[in-house]
Amino acid sequence: MGGVIKVYKQGSGTHQINLNELSDYEQLWIVLRVIFQLEDELYPSLGWGLVYEDNKRDLVVVGHHPWEVFVTTVSAIYILPPAEFFWYK
Repeated sequence: MGGVIKVYKQGSGTHQINLNELSDYEQLWIVLRVIFQLEDELYPSLGWGLVYEDNKRDLVVVGHHPWEVFVTTVSAIYILPPAEFFWYK
């Protein structure tokens, strides 16, 4: 996978990002905070959380696997509100 993927956030529509332009999770978080105007709320301990759908259609917490594994298996990213992200922690 990798390359251009869709990112979904309830109430904000869908955006696309190119993972080939990023080199690690920190850059991913920065890009998503800017696109969705989340500031510090994107950190799981403070608010919204990130999960991704992998090539097996499983949902996995972003950061659970090394970056290299993530970019080769991710098909979409979902930004979840705290109440929903709670189930993935």
